[in-house]
This record gives sequence, structure tokens and C-alpha cells, in this order.
Amino acid sequence: MKRRSQGQWRLQPVWPFLLWRPTHMCICFASCLIACLHAVGFVAMSRWASQLRLAGAGFGDSGAGNRLVRRYVLADPPVRTRPPDTVSEVSTQNAEWTECLIKNPVSNAGQNALRVETWIFRTTDFGDFRRHLRIRGFENIGETSSLSCRERQIDPDVRCSECLRLLCGGYYGHLGVCVPSYPPQRDAVGCLAQSKQIDMPAPTTEEDDSGDWDGDQGRQSAFCNSLNVRLDKVSL
Repeated sequence: MKRRSQGQWRLQPVWPFLLWRPTHMCICFASCLIACLHAVGFVAMSRWASQLRLAGAGFGDSGAGNRLVRRYVLADPPVRTRPPDTVSEVSTQNAEWTECLIKNPVSNAGQNALRVETWIFRTTDFGDFRRHLRIRGFENIGETSSLSCRERQIDPDVRCSECLRLLCGGYYGHLGVCVPSYPPQRDAVGCLAQSKQIDMPAPTTEEDDSGDWDGDQGRQSAFCNSLNVRLDKVSL
């Protein structure tokens, strides 16, 4: 090794370094290794930071230098569950009411006329409506009246010219009795709402009128007379 002394260079031997202790050599080697690792890490961090700066500079930039690639993902359309199959409703729900038309030919003093009546009632009260017709003599011998019935839907707009109640069972007997509604009802919904069961306790055997007792459940059935007109025949 050359060494400068008083303006001259002299060669110095390198062998004194070989006399270092192993501990000194390990410390020197470790220091060099740490320095190299720091240098490599600094270079890597610098490159990573520069890439981040480039990405940050291009974010949101719509110019030619924009290096950000936008990817749009097309999602599946929303799925709507199909409603379950519905079974057709039983027709009786649409036929809670029954409408009957009565045509009664009338002959008086050589004049022919036709009386027309329309009655509306609950379909379940059809048997009681037949009792009502028997009370008024509809099924008597020689009766020329005709009866035709059909099912119809509930109509809150139907008005009643007359609302009757048939009371049967219990004290009223099997055939029953007909009385006007109380309080009076002018609409069909209110009139037919009076149909109900009647709670009547059975009489004791000591009562005199126990023989008139009917064992059927007492009930009240309402009928709405929505049309009652007389059509006179006119000769031209």
C-alpha cells in the first residue's frame, strides 16, 4: 500500500490487517452489510414512492396523460321472485247474495196486469225465503205466479223498498212469522245484516204453550224487496 510522507509515496504492507482479531472483522463485515441493505431499501422505497406519485397525479385526470384504467363491472339484474300460483276462489264467495224475480199476473175487472217483485237475500237463507213465500200463499193451488232466481255479488248500492224479517224456530214454530225490520233499513247491506241466530231457552214442561215449541235453532232471516211494480196492459 502506498503512503505519502514528506512529498513522497511509499509502499506500506497490507499484512497488518491480517492481524486483526476475528471479532473486529465480524463487526466490520456486519457494518458493511447493514450499509448495503440500507442502500438497497432506500432505492426500493424511492421507486415505490415515485410510482405512487405518478398514480396520484393521473387520478381523476381526463387528459391524455391519464394512466388510470377504469373497469366497469356489469352486475346481474335484480331477481324478482314470482308470486305463488293462486287457486281460483270458490264461486260461493261471489254468490253470497241471491236475487229472485217474482212475476204475478193479476186479472181484475177485465183488466190484465203483471206485478213484478225482486227480492234479495243471503244465499244461505234460501230455505227461509221459501217459507216466506209459503206464508204469503205463493205455493197455493191455482197460483199463477212464477219464480226465477239467480246468484249475484254483494252490491252496497242496492236500496230496499221494504225489508222483512222471518222469525222461525223455538216459539215461532217451524214455518215462522214475517215482520217488518226494526229499525227500518233502506239499503240491502243493512237489511241483510239482520240475519242471525236467536238464543231462545227451551220452555219447561209445566208451561201451557210448550206444545208449540219447535226444536230447531231459533233464527232470524232478512229479505230485501228492491223492486215492486205493477205493469198494466194497455190495448191500442
